[in-house]
Amino acid sequence: MRSKGAEDLDEYIEAFDEEVKLVKSRAEALENENGQLKRRLANFEHMKSYYQSSEDGVIAEPEEQELFPGEFSDVLVQAIKRYRDSSHPDGRVRDVLTSFIECNKETGKASHIENEIREILDSCDEMTSKERKALENIGFTITEDGKHYKLTFRGDDRYTFSMAKTGSDWRGMKNWVSDTTKRLFK
Repeated sequence: MRSKGAEDLDEYIEAFDEEVKLVKSRAEALENENGQLKRRLANFEHMKSYYQSSEDGVIAEPEEQELFPGEFSDVLVQAIKRYRDSSHPDGRVRDVLTSFIECNKETGKASHIENEIREILDSCDEMTSKERKALENIGFTITEDGKHYKLTFRGDDRYTFSMAKTGSDWRGMKNWVSDTTKRLFK
């Protein structure tokens, strides 16, 4: 028979061994967590240095001027959506692009202007003073040039469009609207 003291000592050693296992397990978990945190910190430090080198954040502001408020943001979000939709459905690229889209909402201003142009010219074969005034209100400068109107969008001569003063057929105005809105908003 073993003495009561020996049994107590065995129980104490067994409890101590269990505690050592728990401490080792916890130490290993903390070392893994520490490694993960070090990697995250290195990533954040890299991002911090990147953002500090680019005053405007992830994407620098271009020299081009916006033709309407939110134009750059809308163009970028639309481009990111198209690229995201062509990326791998379960891939990292899709997740990153989705994150950008979620925190950069479209203003919808381009769609609004496009719809206004369509509504103004939808049911006419040629431009009257009513349509002219409505187009000027959304940013077109309109001048006459012989048998055509010359329409410049928001003062930028790169976006000048020629429109016949008299329509040759019922599709003429619809074609003009389609070509113009594609060039401005697509």
